[in-house]
Amino acid sequence: MRARQLLYAALLASLSLSLFQLAKAQNADPTPSYTLQVAAFPETEKESADRLIDSLARAGELAAWGTAELQGRGKWVRVFVGSFASASQARLYGVSLRERALIKEFFVRASAEINPPTRPRSVTREKRYALKYGSRPIIASGLARAAGVAGDPRPQALAPPPSGAYVEELGVETLFVPDRAAAAAEFVSELLPVTGEAALTTAPTIDTARIPRVDPVERAFSSIVVDAPARRRGGLWISGDMQEALARLEWILGIEKAELLIVASDGRLQLNTARLAEAAGINELGPNSAPLVMLDYILSNEGLLLLVQLTEGSHRYRFHIGRKAPTFGGHVTVAGSMNLDNNFDSRINPYRRFGAKLDHERPPDGFDCLIAVNPIARWYNLRASRLVPDGHIIFHELAESYAKLELGLDYLSQGARAGAHNTALEREKRLKSQRPDSVVVTTGPNRVLRSEEEIRQFYAESSSSSGHQR
Repeated sequence: MRARQLLYAALLASLSLSLFQLAKAQNADPTPSYTLQVAAFPETEKESADRLIDSLARAGELAAWGTAELQGRGKWVRVFVGSFASASQARLYGVSLRERALIKEFFVRASAEINPPTRPRSVTREKRYALKYGSRPIIASGLARAAGVAGDPRPQALAPPPSGAYVEELGVETLFVPDRAAAAAEFVSELLPVTGEAALTTAPTIDTARIPRVDPVERAFSSIVVDAPARRRGGLWISGDMQEALARLEWILGIEKAELLIVASDGRLQLNTARLAEAAGINELGPNSAPLVMLDYILSNEGLLLLVQLTEGSHRYRFHIGRKAPTFGGHVTVAGSMNLDNNFDSRINPYRRFGAKLDHERPPDGFDCLIAVNPIARWYNLRASRLVPDGHIIFHELAESYAKLELGLDYLSQGARAGAHNTALEREKRLKSQRPDSVVVTTGPNRVLRSEEEIRQFYAESSSSSGHQR
């Protein structure tokens, strides 16, 4: 009798332990699920999102979209790719998509982050199946491993449900993805029951605000200047009349009282990222939407975009204001303006001995380009019959230099290949579309007034012509 009681007690203890372990397993935190956000478009540009998703689908990717309401920016359409068991797996796959030139940039997003805005949906015409994100996510790659498929980090689609079956959302995120012929996962008809979260009194609290995050302004810069290893090797330096140079560069920015420009002791120009974030209004946005809004803010201002490209690029530019400018061959007189680089120029090189530029036709040592301007000189556009703003002349010269160095263009067009001068004119037109009242495009003939005497004579001629017309 005593032995039977001991046996019953042992069985009861074993059953209690099993029930405790089962409850503990059910209350454990679920494995997190991750996806890749590869683009975001304003709702008015939904067609661009459709085209990107179609392109990704043709490449065999699991593409979907969802919308989010951003404070002060309206609705945006976000494009997502895939489902992953870990953030590192998602990041590696995002790098492979970028190397395949399918996307330009990506952000790793936890599935919980995309639940609040809206429910992503596919826009493809293919047959759609449901992939669940939520408190108990079904991770396709994990199912594939369970089915015996190993070594493939690509996210897999779930197998199709039975005919006529209806998959309820049950309060979790539903991401529709197109069918994949290579899918090797069994269909899960319903989610497993989920118990309430267990209260963990011994777990320390985590202040997520103290977790280091990538600066959204730097993330936007890296999207514009893709060659990250080359960044910081180049930049823009100013010399000569520093105050006048800053005034003309601030005109290019077109953002009043923003204090965006910082000049180092060696004359190197930098953008104040804190002020830039404030001007763009991203300080109150989340870490995922802030870089996209910052990028959109930069792209909507052609002057700001140009300065980002110059200050964050791989070439070294020097902007000098003065009647004399430093060149590789020494100081030379500046009549109106000059734009010197070491590249081949069809207007100059063919007429020089051995086809090489002279020393005074090249920028000073240590720089790839020199833009020098006489502070007195003024430009009068004959087509518009207006004086060109001083800052606009600098915008044209800097845009021309960027086209020659970064794009490898000659000054003049070469057959079907555009020239640096025409490329700068196109950027002028975009700037004018953004600031119609302050920009005078330099297309057509321009009269350069190189001295105070020429300026006085010009105004005298203008006054005489006006009086004669009256």
